[in-house]
Amino acid sequence: MFFSEITWYLLEDKKMDKIFNIMSKNFKGKNKFFIHNLAFYKDGIQQYGNDYFTNLDEFIEYCPFELLEKVQVDLKDGIETSAIFKI
Repeated sequence: MFFSEITWYLLEDKKMDKIFNIMSKNFKGKNKFFIHNLAFYKDGIQQYGNDYFTNLDEFIEYCPFELLEKVQVDLKDGIETSAIFKI
């Protein structure tokens, strides 16, 4: 599975949790991976999703899968992140 900048849209109504459950049920144990790209904003600019996570480490804690690798790039207004998880 590959998510690029869609996570913020999936937080309402616990859609993200439902997707994680579907992924766990259908892909676990089949050597499948979840690649997740997401931007976080700096200096209080980010307003949406703060009650779920506000940085990559908080997203990693939120995600139920095993983290394999992570990277983040610090830009002027935000932080671009990418993480790979084993489902």
